[in-house]
Amino acid sequence: MVAAGCDGEAPAPDAGGDAGADPVMDAGTDAGTEPDAGPECAGPPGLYAGGGCTELEVGVRRYETRYELWADGADKERFVYLPPDTTIDTSDPDQWVFPVGTRIYKTFLHEGVRLETRLLEKTDEGSGVGAWDMRAYAWNEAQDAVEDVTNMPLAVREDVLGTDHDIPSGADCVRCHGGLDVVNGFSAIMLNHGGAGVTLQTLLDESRLTEAMAPADAVMPGDETAAEALGYLHANCGHCHRENSGDPSAALTGLRMWVSVDATTVEETETHATSVGVESTYPDPSPDAICRIDPGVPDESVVLRRMESREMPAQMPPLATEDVDTEGVELVRAWIASVTGDASACTP
Repeated sequence: MVAAGCDGEAPAPDAGGDAGADPVMDAGTDAGTEPDAGPECAGPPGLYAGGGCTELEVGVRRYETRYELWADGADKERFVYLPPDTTIDTSDPDQWVFPVGTRIYKTFLHEGVRLETRLLEKTDEGSGVGAWDMRAYAWNEAQDAVEDVTNMPLAVREDVLGTDHDIPSGADCVRCHGGLDVVNGFSAIMLNHGGAGVTLQTLLDESRLTEAMAPADAVMPGDETAAEALGYLHANCGHCHRENSGDPSAALTGLRMWVSVDATTVEETETHATSVGVESTYPDPSPDAICRIDPGVPDESVVLRRMESREMPAQMPPLATEDVDTEGVELVRAWIASVTGDASACTP
């Protein structure tokens, strides 16, 4: 298990389900309680109040994402802090702009042991990389303190606490979080589910969004096969392959996999428009793989071949994974097998 690109978590229940019980939300207050007596917590800034790094600071709340970002099987916990009396600018429903003081945390765990916590903290007005501080912290064996390893040598960041988990460099974080306002997983489609913690619906109920949106509009289009595959690509590829991407090499290809909230059919998604029957810009060594997605032919689709590879430069995603996500591959394979469309460009 190695570090994933700096966003994403385990999938939450389907959108539209009954909200999971959240005692903090049910009580009408933000997460966080008085710290228990115990060792002082020297954890990531602003995350824990004390009690051996188990009690959240007041105002820090858990959240989950609808679709999972593959992290070589790592478990994850995610938290958000939104300053009181602030709102997220959602005038563009696909490109949220966060208030100064926002903090987004993601912790990676192995068998219940915390290995790493990543922190995105908005420190300045405006949007983009220059308005944010991005840090990575490694946990100690006692689980009561962390060390800032953002810009430390790889030898310090790899194989954390005897696992094969590697922590990304600061440059890697910028590469994955270079979009309009750097946050990837805390967004309309990713928060639109019936699980516990902060969701799209709770943000609407609390008037935290400048522009209201109907949860029914923030869903993946298509049948279950298409929706799950599009959601997987959205979470695992869309943060680079989208408009205003921070990865210039991904932006140049013209491949887009971030699904807009206004897409009502599979064909309206940029994923479909820029991949199905579209000749790949990556020179696959096999002459029968020409198109990014060859409709109905998974094994001759370059997108799937690159997902199945862990050899550079073919590997996709290119950062922070050493193991192929076999379940994700099968989701995308099933969708490609069902896709129809013009395959004339895919014939050698």
